Amino acid sequence: MIYQGMRIYSEDAVTNLLVCHANLHFKKAAIADVNQFHSRDNISKPVVMRFDQITQLISKQGMKTQPYSYPAEMSFSDDELTRQKRSKWLSKRDAKFNRIYPISSESYINQYLYGDGLAEEVIKLMKEQLEAAPDSGWRSRGAYYNALNRYIVFGSTPNALLPFGLKQCGSNYLHIEEPGEDNVKRSGSRFSDMTLSD
Repeated sequence: MIYQGMRIYSEDAVTNLLVCHANLHFKKAAIADVNQFHSRDNISKPVVMRFDQITQLISKQGMKTQPYSYPAEMSFSDDELTRQKRSKWLSKRDAKFNRIYPISSESYINQYLYGDGLAEEVIKLMKEQLEAAPDSGWRSRGAYYNALNRYIVFGSTPNALLPFGLKQCGSNYLHIEEPGEDNVKRSGSRFSDMTLSD
């Protein structure tokens, strides 16, 4: 069974993928390369694969699956983050979420991942927000896509937009209570080679 939050990985950690969205109607899922999280600040748009392609990938020798361990901060309540003196994180999260909220519904996410995309919607949203707040609006479509990609990849929850460090994402395969510097870092990926032809 393919499900959101499934981690697909090889024993040598060269392949380290996250199913970040699944559409049962289309029998397709959106896949993110966990190994890329620590090498960049922005999250790329997930790659779409058919369920049968994912099943074929999982069946390869040396491949394993397990639930993905999301960054610990994502499970923290607002009160806990405030207690940890991270109130600014909440402000940043809310500001980003408010900007992408109009395109964050499940129907828009499905259109973005499996349909014709959201180019028109993002341009319209950017213009509306710049007109409403010229000094504080995002001036590039890329900013909207970056926030939307991060929102989708980390479970389509507002806490996905907390400014936790991507360098720790996917670097520790055990569930952790607190992020730490001792997490083992992984590098290298063959995800682009893992997508199967139609």
